[in-house]
Parts: sequence; C-alpha cells; structure tokens
Amino acid sequence: AGFKTMLTCTLLEMKAHTPTQYAEPLVELTNQLLHCTHLHSVLIKIVFLQCSVHDVRAVSTTLNLMNTWLTSLLQRMLNDSKNTSESAPISQPLLRSTFDFAFFF
Repeated sequence: AGFKTMLTCTLLEMKAHTPTQYAEPLVELTNQLLHCTHLHSVLIKIVFLQCSVHDVRAVSTTLNLMNTWLTSLLQRMLNDSKNTSESAPISQPLLRSTFDFAFFF
C-alpha cells in the first residue's frame, strides 16, 4: 500500500506543476521510478502534456528531464551488460512493447 500511495502522490504532483516547477527531489524520485518499466509511458506523457511548446524554458527543461531519464536507462543497461554473473539481475527491456510510441506521432 505504501508504494501505491507514494506513486499516486508523485503522479498528482507532476500533473499539478509544469516541468520547470519540479523540485529536485521529485526529479530524483521520477528517475528511480524508471525501474518500473510499466510507468515509462505515464511519466513521459505527464511531462510532455504539462509542457507548452510556446515556452522556451519549459521545452528546455522538459528535454533536459528526458535526457536525465534516458541517460539513467542507458547507464542501467550498461551496468547490466558489464555484469556477466548468471545470478545477477538483468534489467527488463528499456521500453516495453506496450510503450505508447503513437503518443509522439
């Protein structure tokens, strides 16, 4: 129940503010939530829908946040590829087949 409550509060906080208003702890928390691959589409949609294309600062902040998230995913993938132990956990695919690619088109 604790994770569900924390997740709900986090998503509501993200929806209530533009990416330029996100506090650093919220950004760090979203970065940790990327370990839950089923949340990728939700997090990305919230951020992009809160961003106004007419606000250069908002666009820049949103793209920087995406860069942070994608860099984190890349680092996780690289760390998994270095760890050759069979007992080591291997990350799930970076983007699930259910990821909403159509959102961008």
